[in-house]
Amino acid sequence: MSSAPSRTSRIAVAGFSLESNAFAPTTERSEFESLFLVEGEALGKLIDDGSILGFGTRLRELRPVEMVPTLVAVGGAGGPCDADFYEEALARTCQLLREASPLDGLLVFAHGAATSTKVDDLDGHYLAALRETVGPGVPIVAELDLHANVSRRMVDSADILVGFRTNPHVDVRERSEECAELLHEMLGGMKPAVAFRKLPMVLPSVVQLTGAGKPLGDLVLHAESQMGGSIANVSILSGFAFSDVADCGLGVVVTARGDAEAAERLADELTERAWNDRGRYRLSLTSVDDAIAALAAARPGEPWILADVADNPGGGGRGNTIWLLQALVEAGIEDVALGLFHDPELVSRAKAAGEGATLDVDFNASVEDPLSGRFSAEARVTSLCSGGFTPRHGMLRGVPLDLGDCARLEVAGVSLAVSSVRQQLSAPAFFEHFGIDPARMRALAIKSRGHFRAGFAHLVPDERILEVDAPGLTTPNLSRVDWKKLPRPCFPLDPETTWEATSR
Repeated sequence: MSSAPSRTSRIAVAGFSLESNAFAPTTERSEFESLFLVEGEALGKLIDDGSILGFGTRLRELRPVEMVPTLVAVGGAGGPCDADFYEEALARTCQLLREASPLDGLLVFAHGAATSTKVDDLDGHYLAALRETVGPGVPIVAELDLHANVSRRMVDSADILVGFRTNPHVDVRERSEECAELLHEMLGGMKPAVAFRKLPMVLPSVVQLTGAGKPLGDLVLHAESQMGGSIANVSILSGFAFSDVADCGLGVVVTARGDAEAAERLADELTERAWNDRGRYRLSLTSVDDAIAALAAARPGEPWILADVADNPGGGGRGNTIWLLQALVEAGIEDVALGLFHDPELVSRAKAAGEGATLDVDFNASVEDPLSGRFSAEARVTSLCSGGFTPRHGMLRGVPLDLGDCARLEVAGVSLAVSSVRQQLSAPAFFEHFGIDPARMRALAIKSRGHFRAGFAHLVPDERILEVDAPGLTTPNLSRVDWKKLPRPCFPLDPETTWEATSR
């Protein structure tokens, strides 16, 4: 790494992040406003004090720098972005970049699996527009989610792409700091050489964990071991199937310090390693009936987790399916907490009735989607809450959250945590916000694909976690989905899929 120069570098920050599920309702402006939609001076304060990412904090340790905030929009996960909102946000971002010119560099927080109601490769479109705005001579380094459906246009539009390496995603800040370090190198004269490969592997979400002994984890660890010297970064992007676009699938991006041959060789080696290891990505789900039966031996104080992986708000799920709730109630299982159940109307009704009131609830009576299901039950309003809280564990540790107005309902023996804001439950603090002590429960039914694992690792070991095969918009059982644009054939949907390494 070169020594820090005396001249102050002007570095802009921009971002647009959304994980798009083609089968979920359109993501509107309000989704971004409820999570993160900030520009200008307000964004600058968050960058300056290190409240978001680690771009500015790390760059200031490396060189004299002026951070130039533009606009960052984060929508979490949902359906394709409303095209009008995306185009408005993009136009505003480009306007702010033009007004800030001249710039020495641009750091971008993106996702890699975003679409809009008009554009399938939103991230490629976004990065290309930023490139056109700042010009070919301004270095662009972009941070991506591990689940990015990386495209050729994304690779060609940015100088360097840096993907998360952990799933659950607990390294977001570290990767943004790495982006800053690589931009610093480029400003010192480093010329990145990038190799990009794509495999016909569209993996179910629950087999993409990166823990020890997991196939994706082993691949990422090997990639990390190759970094250093001529290799600046290796990013394994495992993809997000539910975007249902032509660019879905596992991608490998290798960035070398000027050595194109080294980048190409390593990209070939990693791609072949991933393909040869494909048989390890085995899907193993537990039926609803078997999950309920497993709780017969469960005891309060030694909780099990029933992961409702098909209704994961973190992947575009609506957070309102009733299949686990209904099964628990009908089986008479008590001392169970279930959350987060997203139903603003039910929260309003509970708030109007007041604590202690009993309600006859027709869950999803006004919902059109048959995957959500309908269920009627009597519910008692145990407590009402609002305001924010800050998780102490997991991927959102230290991040202030606000679920809006909330209600805790008792449905038979189930404590149901109902929120006004659709959010993936990823740590014990979510239950505690409702007055529920998860450590004292018999079971926790959690609407999440896998990010909860980082938050509950100290409380529930892997052997007491069941990934439940229930209906929902984010089912890992990919054979149940009516795909429209997913590239076929692909493994494991099409077991006969073949692939051979080709010349560059």
